Amino acid sequence: ETRGQLSKFYTLIREHYQDMTHQLVVEPDLTLFAPSNEAFNMVNSERLNQVIANKDKLGKLLKLHLVKRRLTTDEIVDRSTREEETLSNHRKLYFAVNEPDALVPVVSLEGGGVNATITTPNIAAKNGVIHIIDRILGIPSQTVYEKLASDPMLSSTFSLSEQDGWNERLNSRQEKFTLFVPSNEAWDTIHRTMPSAYKKLFMGDFAYHVRYILERHMIVGQDLSLDELAALTTNSTVRGGYHEERLEMTRGKIYFQARIRPSFGDSSGTNETDTEKDMDTDS
Repeated sequence: ETRGQLSKFYTLIREHYQDMTHQLVVEPDLTLFAPSNEAFNMVNSERLNQVIANKDKLGKLLKLHLVKRRLTTDEIVDRSTREEETLSNHRKLYFAVNEPDALVPVVSLEGGGVNATITTPNIAAKNGVIHIIDRILGIPSQTVYEKLASDPMLSSTFSLSEQDGWNERLNSRQEKFTLFVPSNEAWDTIHRTMPSAYKKLFMGDFAYHVRYILERHMIVGQDLSLDELAALTTNSTVRGGYHEERLEMTRGKIYFQARIRPSFGDSSGTNETDTEKDMDTDS
């Protein structure tokens, strides 16, 4: 696609990482999640140029968009695939389906900390399948607000954060935030074990309590990656085989305990290290 909606992605590969050009031609049974030209317009150009200048980082970024088997959206929608390993040091893509019963279900994916939506699915190629996506995976371009709003696995927390406009601050590009976001699965656990409390939180009449809970999950002024959180524990207190670090939250403190296991490779701006953590808070 030299003049089509993938021309910028094609140019990036052709001019800066020809190893992948060869791979896309000769290897069988590939699936490529190709960012559109508009996706390139959404990322910080300085950040992108820094990645391009480092061939190793660029290779990891590009291979995050490549899966070594044919994968159609039908397979994803049928729930036979919810995660898939990429060619980028075994890092994975995670899939979610919005409105699965719709005539054309919307398929989204997360990779390298970025959520994308498949805008044009199932383009057949001689040796695989191409899906056009609306974001470049691995280079965050969304605010914390946009990330919450676009990630189907975080929809419960996003819904709560809408109360009294609490989450509007998270749309600022002038502030830095670290947010420990409870997943939908975490809220489902609360629903099962504390149904009355769950109902009160989500009914919308107790916004003050919702704000209090969410602010105990947030650090303002720092954007700490998982690697940086792990590094904080390196020289911190050790208790029972865990490293412990105390962080000041917007409300109260959080005691972060981590036991790091050897896991996936990582690149700048991604959180792929496998970590076990316990969090205790005090007011």
